Amino acid sequence: MVERIIDRYVADVMRYIPPLERLKAERDLKEVIYEMLEDYMEGERPVGRDARAVIRALGPAYYVASEYNQRKRKARRRRRLAAGRALDRLIHVILALSMTCVILGAAALALGITENMIVIFTGAMPAIALVIIGMFRPLPPQDRRRRRKRQAAAGKDTY
Repeated sequence: MVERIIDRYVADVMRYIPPLERLKAERDLKEVIYEMLEDYMEGERPVGRDARAVIRALGPAYYVASEYNQRKRKARRRRRLAAGRALDRLIHVILALSMTCVILGAAALALGITENMIVIFTGAMPAIALVIIGMFRPLPPQDRRRRRKRQAAAGKDTY
């Protein structure tokens, strides 16, 4: 009886969860419910009304699903921002190395150590490519939102 009540509630919540995330969400939700039920019962055998009380404490199915979806969105956003920061660091490192090659090559050429310009071109090509790529890279989402807020405050139509 208790399992049937919990399964019905979990199935109700899963209607509001995206299909690809349902298996993990179902496992997580059942785990939370059974832990809450165990704490609620304090070692006794649960009955139907205990399961209903725990489910009532969780709230409506759409509310639980929206909380789960919101947490997933925040986690995805954090991963995306971290990946963007890592990419920015990598770009800065590559730019620094390529500019070092250009400067050392120019210095070697000026001092007469070498007449070979390969070192300069080796450093200049990645630097130029990264600058061009950076020009066409889209703004991060938070910057777009700030720009829309500024435009809205200025009275401009954002759409």
